[in-house]
Amino acid sequence: MIRLSNEKDTRPVILSAVHYTYFGSLSILITITAIVIFSYTAAAPSEEDLYGVTWWTRVDLKRNRQEEEGEEEEEAIGNNSMEMKGMNSHRE
Repeated sequence: MIRLSNEKDTRPVILSAVHYTYFGSLSILITITAIVIFSYTAAAPSEEDLYGVTWWTRVDLKRNRQEEEGEEEEEAIGNNSMEMKGMNSHRE
């Protein structure tokens, strides 16, 4: 950026006084520090909260929820069998 001698620099001091690579490095260090601090101060998630978070547990969550919902619905409704019908089944 070419600046004329009579123009005032309106950038924050940290940006105008520090080279951009040092600013980027400082930004990364601050971010990493914040992540570590928040990770150690936050409460640990329960086992139930961790289901479905990873690729390996994504199916387990669906399966567990379907089993729980299925048991509750069977108790409340009785026979819970659903059949797939054609698109025009509402006209029958």
